[in-house]
Amino acid sequence: MSSLFIGYCVYFDRKRRSDPDYKKKVLARRRAAERQSETMIDLRDPKAREEFLSSEKILAHRKLMEGHLEEKNYQKKDQPDD
Repeated sequence: MSSLFIGYCVYFDRKRRSDPDYKKKVLARRRAAERQSETMIDLRDPKAREEFLSSEKILAHRKLMEGHLEEKNYQKKDQPDD
């Protein structure tokens, strides 16, 4: 039974690697992960952490003052459903 499973894995691995778009997909995933790691902050650095939190707090305050709440997701109780 285990030899069937290993054969199944080898077959689909070979099929996956022979796909012409496989290398493109792998490179795209690596680039996306690299971009995401560049935007991550170092949580061990107190100064970087404080800057990040203060910028997020300011952004949230601006959005609240502009009225950018998710109003479309909430219906008032006195309005009938469409």
